[in-house]
Amino acid sequence: MSTDGFGQSTGSIRGQVKNLSTGKFLTNAQVVIEGTNQRAYTDEYGEYRFSNVALGDVRLTASYVGLGEKSLSVFVEEGGVTAPVIALYAARAGLDNEEVFELEAFTVDGSDFDSNAIAQQERKISSNLKLVQHADALGEIAEGNIGEFLKNMPGVAIDYVAADARSIKLRGMSADFTTVTVDGASMASAASSGKGRNFELEQVSLTNIEQLEVTKLPRPDNPANSMGGSINLVSKNAFAQGGRKITYKAFANWNGIYGFDFDKSPGWTSDSYRTKTNPSFEFGYSDVFLNDRLGASFTVSQSNQFNIQRRFNYTGDYRILNDGSVANERIQIQDGPKFSFRQSVAANFDYKASENTIFTLRSQVNWYDAEFNNRNYNFAIGTDMANSREGHIEGSFTSNNNVGASVRNKKGVTTHVDLGAKHTFGDWKIDYGFTSSIATNEYRDGSEGYVEGMSTRNFNVTGQRLSYDFENMMVAYADIVAKDSSGNVLPNYGFDLSKGRLAYLRHRPNDSEDKRSNLRLNVTRLFELGDNKGSFKFGYDRSGQHRDTINREWRYNVNSNSPTASKPLSDFVDEVYKDITPGFGYPGFTWLSSIQLEDYLQANMGDFTLANSTALSAQQGSYLNLDETITSYYVMGSIGFAGDKGLFTTGIRYEDTKVEGLSPVGSKVVPDPTTENPNNTKTLSTMWLEGTGENGVLAGEFIAANQSYDTYHPSAHLRYNLTPQLTARVSAANTIGRPSFGNMFGAATISYDTSSFEYTLNLKNPNLTPRRSDNLDFTLEYYFGDTSLLSASVFQNDIKNFEGTTTVPMSREAMAAAGIPYQAEYDDVDNLKYTFTAGDATVRGLELSWNQSLDHSFIPEFFKASSIYANGTFLDLDGSFEGTDYADFTDTLPGFAKETISYGVIFDKRPFSLKFRWNTRGEETQSGTRNLRLVNGTVLRPRIHDEERTTLDINGDYKVNDNMSVFFSVRNAKNAPYRWILDLSEVEGSSTDERVLYREESYGAQWSLGVKGKF
Repeated sequence: MSTDGFGQSTGSIRGQVKNLSTGKFLTNAQVVIEGTNQRAYTDEYGEYRFSNVALGDVRLTASYVGLGEKSLSVFVEEGGVTAPVIALYAARAGLDNEEVFELEAFTVDGSDFDSNAIAQQERKISSNLKLVQHADALGEIAEGNIGEFLKNMPGVAIDYVAADARSIKLRGMSADFTTVTVDGASMASAASSGKGRNFELEQVSLTNIEQLEVTKLPRPDNPANSMGGSINLVSKNAFAQGGRKITYKAFANWNGIYGFDFDKSPGWTSDSYRTKTNPSFEFGYSDVFLNDRLGASFTVSQSNQFNIQRRFNYTGDYRILNDGSVANERIQIQDGPKFSFRQSVAANFDYKASENTIFTLRSQVNWYDAEFNNRNYNFAIGTDMANSREGHIEGSFTSNNNVGASVRNKKGVTTHVDLGAKHTFGDWKIDYGFTSSIATNEYRDGSEGYVEGMSTRNFNVTGQRLSYDFENMMVAYADIVAKDSSGNVLPNYGFDLSKGRLAYLRHRPNDSEDKRSNLRLNVTRLFELGDNKGSFKFGYDRSGQHRDTINREWRYNVNSNSPTASKPLSDFVDEVYKDITPGFGYPGFTWLSSIQLEDYLQANMGDFTLANSTALSAQQGSYLNLDETITSYYVMGSIGFAGDKGLFTTGIRYEDTKVEGLSPVGSKVVPDPTTENPNNTKTLSTMWLEGTGENGVLAGEFIAANQSYDTYHPSAHLRYNLTPQLTARVSAANTIGRPSFGNMFGAATISYDTSSFEYTLNLKNPNLTPRRSDNLDFTLEYYFGDTSLLSASVFQNDIKNFEGTTTVPMSREAMAAAGIPYQAEYDDVDNLKYTFTAGDATVRGLELSWNQSLDHSFIPEFFKASSIYANGTFLDLDGSFEGTDYADFTDTLPGFAKETISYGVIFDKRPFSLKFRWNTRGEETQSGTRNLRLVNGTVLRPRIHDEERTTLDINGDYKVNDNMSVFFSVRNAKNAPYRWILDLSEVEGSSTDERVLYREESYGAQWSLGVKGKF
């Protein structure tokens, strides 16, 4: 109870709003006190609160998109009152509004109806542009990868590695600049033992997620490292479920190339038979205890999935032949069966210590374990190609023809724990918490019983010839024929394994660990300004990150005079995995066994010599050891106006960033006087490996460097309801994109130019400052029908501080600019090459979205519960990057997703439901290039492009009864390949305008079939 200055008593109201058809409590349902300007929105537990309410009878009205309105009267007394639960439902339920308060949950035709309602309600009331998707909306995703879920949302593009959705881009920006949080706190990501900032999706599961939130422009209470936007994963909580809930799912996964078959067949890693159809499951339990004071939610899931990995790659130079046609002298064909295991366990607890205090615990552990067995044949034609012509290239069978492999086991564990508390004191709200998150990633091979890779030799025979015949250079196939000196066609494409020999065997174990911690405090004060309601919020956030990465390469060269040097490769043939096509129209190849080769290596180690220089270079080049701390403060205010038609939110965020790290000193210049030249110098390695064999650990000299910078990030967001159906938004925000760790820390090496006789010190730069972006967005949203929406956004991002490299004369000032302290041992170095920030760009975009319910009078009854949707994001870039790595770019950037389109049809007529979803990602330019050799010998460097790709996903289910449904899902139903191409017309001086294939990869369609249900 509160009392104003005249002694008039007031009271408070507390209550909940639920969805009658699902039994779940609603988040962000609107509740108003009729005849007043007082309104509130429910929290994640479905609860709303009013304070300073006049005593006596009041009438409450609750509303939610797609669920209509419901009113009830309550009598407010001093000390407050708890109102009955308000149960909302869709008009199609056909219930009597006056009789419904709280009933048992029931189902209404249209399983996507509630998910669409949630998405639109969250979007409609958000102060900034926030898109929400409930986890049930898109159907079954067998492996639980949230990327497969998010790719259908406006402005989202997913980067894939092989068949796995790996990271997220928003509005074309690099995945390094997309912030991903769980309940508002960062989750650790070991980045596949790399040096990037991108959050990888392999080690987080959709099973524990209630809904996903995509924010395009941040408010002051959001992290600023979100140039394209941010993703927040909202965990399940038991109180929102509306009582005890048990869910289950049991299903089988298989690849469309092999079909549904539980029998074993040749598989991975070598000499093995494996089952390609694999069982998986999910289980969830939630309930409330202790007189509705303790809520507990548990989930556990496991996914086992096999998929093919087939690749066709032109790996040599592209050549313009004498007749003007294009050919490539090298081809790689790779087959790589892969098995992925994912498991997730989560436990979430909410404890209501009182009506005003809630303590929360969110915890999850995710495991990822993948085995892949990539084995390849590498074909190479010599430069004696006089008989080559359009569609035909031939030459000698060179020593570059060989057999290779990359056989590895990738493992990772992510543990994420968050402790929090929320207090409500009248118009004050306080929440605080602490998060600890640890992710590990490792690659293993030798310890798993197989070699990772190999190099082979001695396949070329004097007079042996090789030819390719192809329809055109955009097709992933060439008829490969090898002939002996007499013109006879040779078996196995000329690879006589009885003549082939080993050059080396290899292990490549990698390790990475990412540790993150977060301490947060947020305080909110609600207030009234005349007839307008508002809030003032301020907070503190301190985030810490520690990253350790080391990648190793143990290369065992065959001793030339050892028995192994003459041992034929035919002694190591995989007798199980044979006569199996690698795809693209080729018959089965004969592959080597990585397990047999590992056994042989261990038994004959004396025939091999470990390449110490390679081992040192691998550890030195991959070494990463750093700590980053970001301390943030913010203030933010929101005020409603024009009778709550409008909402204005503004404020500023301050972030203080400190980074400390070590870089190995690969070499330095030391005096080496001679009689002829007393001033002579030489380079000296300053790093070494301590320990013998594969126990060698990087040691030597390291440069310790640090960087600190502070940034301010103002933002403002205006939302105005022009009509009850039409909403306009204007947002402006300043954001940043912190530089990649790989550009800040890395080995310091010295190179020597034999033409200029100068030494150059090559450095990364810990002094790099982040990219800065001023973002502006204007959006119109038209809401119609129960859950239909049409929206359009135009936006512009002005970005500064792209990274580039520069070479300057060595000086103390230059070293300071490069972020390292002066060191006397570099006095004899002539030049310094380092990374710096320069270059600006403007990104302009259009984003369209349409979601159409078919519940209209002119639609046949059979289709009324169905819907259709479409969205697209279209970007344009204008940049100037002189002096940077992107100097030749003006209208795009490497990996810049300029176009993403999604559309789908959801047919829902219980007991049947069927969903068809298409996703198109437009062509993208990459940073890599390939050689194009003209007839006159000139070499040009056209860039590689990702070709436009459209995939189709299908989901269906049949409801057997209230507790069980049968479902199926197909991901990439048409087996759309990934293709990389070159546009030869884009480089100046090219004599052709052909587009040619660089690489094509195929992974098959992924199928799932199973049962699911709830109690």
